[in-house]
Amino acid sequence: MTTKRELHEAIDQLSDEQVQKIIQVVEILQGDFSRAGYEVDLSRYSGVLHLTEDPLTYQQRLRGEWP
Repeated sequence: MTTKRELHEAIDQLSDEQVQKIIQVVEILQGDFSRAGYEVDLSRYSGVLHLTEDPLTYQQRLRGEWP
């Protein structure tokens, strides 16, 4: 498929169930596990990762926001 039109035509031929499955896979690939219906338990990573800076402070510094 080389054009958006061809892609839309191919999608139109899929069942609703197939489209929902594709949407779920795309959400997983984008990292949006909660919308895809997956539970993410971050507690299993507790103590594994040691940060040198608070994540919110890092985010504010990266964005150039005021503290």
